[in-house]
Amino acid sequence: MSEWTPTTEDVRGFFIWAALRGAEGRLQGSQEAEEVAVGVAGPYFDRWLAEHDRQVASRAWDEGFDAGEQDAWDAADRPDHECARNPYREETT
Repeated sequence: MSEWTPTTEDVRGFFIWAALRGAEGRLQGSQEAEEVAVGVAGPYFDRWLAEHDRQVASRAWDEGFDAGEQDAWDAADRPDHECARNPYREETT
């Protein structure tokens, strides 16, 4: 399995490419199909990504707030208490 991870722009490009492939069968001329794919699929992907990011940020905010509040209570009771490790952070070696 490859170690390559596509970027957001890679995925957006693949999404538009898939829309273009579908549009070519329904539209006359590749220029018209490309304009439709980029003009419709691009903003559609952008809206999906913005909503996805909003949901992730909302969950992260709640989790962070809850963890911080709990850590404050734990620290008051136990001075040697360590904060929980962030499971979303990539480990560096």
